[in-house]
Amino acid sequence: LYSKDMKQLIRVGDVTGKLILPSTIEKIAPYAFCYSNLSEIVLGKRVTQIASTAFCKTPKLKKLTVSSQNKKYCVKDGVLYSKDRKICVSSAAAHGSVYVSSKTKKILNGAFSYQQKMSSVAIAGKVTTLPQRCFKESSIVVIILPNTVTHIGNECFEGCSKLESVKLPKNVKKIGKRAFAQCLFHKLTIPQNVNYIGKDALYSGIEELVFKGQCPKTFNKQAELDDNGVGECEPDYEIQPGIAKVKVPRKYKKSYQNLEKKMNFLGKLLSN
Repeated sequence: LYSKDMKQLIRVGDVTGKLILPSTIEKIAPYAFCYSNLSEIVLGKRVTQIASTAFCKTPKLKKLTVSSQNKKYCVKDGVLYSKDRKICVSSAAAHGSVYVSSKTKKILNGAFSYQQKMSSVAIAGKVTTLPQRCFKESSIVVIILPNTVTHIGNECFEGCSKLESVKLPKNVKKIGKRAFAQCLFHKLTIPQNVNYIGKDALYSGIEELVFKGQCPKTFNKQAELDDNGVGECEPDYEIQPGIAKVKVPRKYKKSYQNLEKKMNFLGKLLSN
């Protein structure tokens, strides 16, 4: 389905195999390729706007090519970038172990979401924010984050059932709502600098949850954490009863009193 002037791709139907987009296409709409059975997609030189969700849920996509004459985008190892690689747009055709360019400073919303062909992702650039739904319901087992990350967006790792652990960089300050919801970690450590945790961010089956600093605050129902960290907050955690141990620093234990009241099913907090 195209726009009448053939400048925008709106949606791909039940198409299989290889698709070469018409040379007139300039824009690709959100979810344009969603649920398609394409194995290869070729984008022309005139494409200047691609929605980050355009390739969402394309399990059979093995190859993505962008014309070398395209001035806006390029592809490296199945990952779609801006031409200068400063922006990671989508992991559309990536598989196995994925390495995000050291030039990358920004990752778009949902860039790796619902991707079932990846086993590990290493981000080497100077990325400061993992945006909302970045890895949501993906197949990643291992994730390596740079020390520059300060913000974990809403639903960032939600539903990553194969991910056993995440080593959060020490500079992380904000964790968005449902960031780790429905994950199954052996252990998750919340760095000392974290001061905000969004609603249901820790609603997971975590065997051991370790806090390194004072009790972070969390956003209530009237003012939940958004991706810009805007809103008023108060301690009001909602943690899944699957957590076996919760460890907090002995010197900060008093700051966790409100949290402990909401965790009766876990018993006493353990000091470390």
